[in-house]
Amino acid sequence: NRSGRPVRPRRFKLAQLALATAAAAYALICARPHATASPRGRVAFLGVRALGLDEGERQALERAVVLGIERSPGLEKVEGNSDVTTRCRRDVECHCHEARAWNVDKVLFANIGRIDPIYTFELTLLDTQSCGIENSIFLTEKRASSEAPGRMESLTTELLEPRESISQTAIKSSRPIAEVPAIVTVLTDRQLR
Repeated sequence: NRSGRPVRPRRFKLAQLALATAAAAYALICARPHATASPRGRVAFLGVRALGLDEGERQALERAVVLGIERSPGLEKVEGNSDVTTRCRRDVECHCHEARAWNVDKVLFANIGRIDPIYTFELTLLDTQSCGIENSIFLTEKRASSEAPGRMESLTTELLEPRESISQTAIKSSRPIAEVPAIVTVLTDRQLR
């Protein structure tokens, strides 16, 4: 070879060409057309119901829930309709029916209560097809008011975590509910002092 490069056998060049062709074919087969729907679905968020918080704190907690939804891969946030919240109130079947009409897969309800410095967070994810609870979090803890939005965001992300990423030792199941979740707080004498 006059150029100084090693001479490769013809079989090697054919193998390289076959490998490149196979890789290109695999890429075409695996490529998905751009879909408008999110792979995990659409989530409607109807706002935060708050007890013992001022309007500014409630709005900060709503922004935290929205951030938690936006940071959850594969979910698309859909603006909730306050008319539906007013009309349906605590009727779960009504919420499910309305959400299906908007082509929404899940509805997220968020409630928070505060009796300084005790916060109660309640988040519930409702599956609109089965009209059952897909996941829920209920937590009461001592927290500084400046920490509440960050905590609400992390709880929202945890609530929306796909089932397949949950440890196999945890058993998650849909549970039918009769009413839209509402905060139930049990206070001890120590918490009241």
